[in-house]
Amino acid sequence: MRLLQVFGLVLVAVASHADAQTRPPPSRAELEAVVERMRQEWKVPGTAIAIVRGEEPLLLKGFGYRDLEKKQPVTERTLFRIGSITKSFTAAGVAALATQGKVEWNKPVREVLPDFRLYEDELTARVTPVDLLSHRTGLSRHDSIWYYNRDWSREQLMSRLRYMEPSKDLRETFQYNNFMFLAAGYLTGRVLGTSWEDAVGKLIFQPLSMTATTISLEEMEQNRDHASSYLKDKQEAIQKAPSYAFGSLAPAGLASRLGHAPGKKY
Repeated sequence: MRLLQVFGLVLVAVASHADAQTRPPPSRAELEAVVERMRQEWKVPGTAIAIVRGEEPLLLKGFGYRDLEKKQPVTERTLFRIGSITKSFTAAGVAALATQGKVEWNKPVREVLPDFRLYEDELTARVTPVDLLSHRTGLSRHDSIWYYNRDWSREQLMSRLRYMEPSKDLRETFQYNNFMFLAAGYLTGRVLGTSWEDAVGKLIFQPLSMTATTISLEEMEQNRDHASSYLKDKQEAIQKAPSYAFGSLAPAGLASRLGHAPGKKY
């Protein structure tokens, strides 16, 4: 969240400058100074930003350290854990299939995933890919099911959807739900006759030449230029924290800090 706030304020700062008629846009040095100042104020160990116009990269730069203890700097190629930002890749994969005509946004998931089953038959028959990706199926989180069963297969987790009783009606309200992104990722793999991991590679990484990107925590940690995980304690001190992989729930999030249990506040 802190990292997203950094990006958000950088974008706001750039937009504010760009909209101003009385002064020119900020220079690269001014922009870098803003990022570094915010990084230090929020005690972010390290971050990296990329600004691209068309196909031209205007700024690719790392700030701070990927490893505080060893004083290893963040570079423009440092690999970071992205947690639930993984959902963006899952959504992009479904969008790619929709563009190819292999999935229709507003047709029931059941039409392309026959074994998809929710608590009520009527709900199962109506839920669409848009609903999965919009957190509006009526299901609350139910995160304990995957958190305490991280050795379960994707199929095993999917089979538990039918036992999750909705707390709201379909499309009534927003309720964050990791399982629906699991379902979206599972759908993507099934449509292509492969896994979600391979589907993301074929639909996103390969077309964009993202050769250094990985959706494996193990592969990331084998790369020498990867960022360690950190968190703040109650005294705002920065502490290194080990990470864990989400396992079969990867379409909803690849990796997070250890100890992020459902219902626990940080």
